Amino acid sequence: MPRKNKPTFPFPEDTDFISIPSDAIIHAVESKSAPPIDSKNPMVRRLNSKTLVKSSRGMLPSEASAMKLVAARTDIRVPEIYRFISREGEMSRFGTKGYLVMGHLPGQTLATLWPGYNKVQKERAVAKIWDAVLKLREVKIGEPGPIGGGMAQGGLFTQYGAGPFPSAQTLEEWYSHKLEVCKRFKRVPNDAPSFEGRFEPPFCMTHQDLALRNMLIDDEGELALVDWAFAGAYPPWFEIYAFGILDFNNPADYKKMMREMMSREYEEETKHLRLVHYALFTAPFA
Repeated sequence: MPRKNKPTFPFPEDTDFISIPSDAIIHAVESKSAPPIDSKNPMVRRLNSKTLVKSSRGMLPSEASAMKLVAARTDIRVPEIYRFISREGEMSRFGTKGYLVMGHLPGQTLATLWPGYNKVQKERAVAKIWDAVLKLREVKIGEPGPIGGGMAQGGLFTQYGAGPFPSAQTLEEWYSHKLEVCKRFKRVPNDAPSFEGRFEPPFCMTHQDLALRNMLIDDEGELALVDWAFAGAYPPWFEIYAFGILDFNNPADYKKMMREMMSREYEEETKHLRLVHYALFTAPFA
């Protein structure tokens, strides 16, 4: 059989990615000399065998800040963050492009492994995921929103993002406005209660994109969480609602097993949050 060619990388193994010029990293991405980690994920590229760079338009430094916080305050495995680069120094949601330089974690995604798992292996994987969710809840944060501030992203804030939210009150006001939109379009009862007083600090860390593609399992069976773009400090039931609206690409049995875990708590709070679904997905500008 012909031997596979070893991949070539744009940087030597001993490169100090903290100190090299930002332009060198940006060039490696934009020229595509940094190969993608796999054909399905061109957003993540290899700078060398130990270092990755994730890049996309609209990527904000809060993603890096979230991963640093999780690494510092939990034992959840996340990639080590070396630096975040914002092209042209812009931090707006649109028009800027972010480059997140991080360590490469060994393992395969659960999306790859799941079809070959038996029932017991799947149950163990879900138990590890849920354990990570509970560990994130122990990370208490005083103000809501992305770590370090900025615009909130993810399905709970429309596809265009929202905020920033400097206080619990501003977050409540935003959701109360979305509820009024749903009332105006007759999607919910007129007497549906507002969100005033519903989001009391402290908040907890949430991931908000618990898709199988965002989890790695190494040879020892240890779980790691990646892709923290939607992460931030919110009430714990935000994680539950986020899974329900972003799980369309996950296998049916995974969704069922996770929902069984999630259905045990915060049922009323999650039901209340679902009232604004129409305003989030159908009328985001209203």
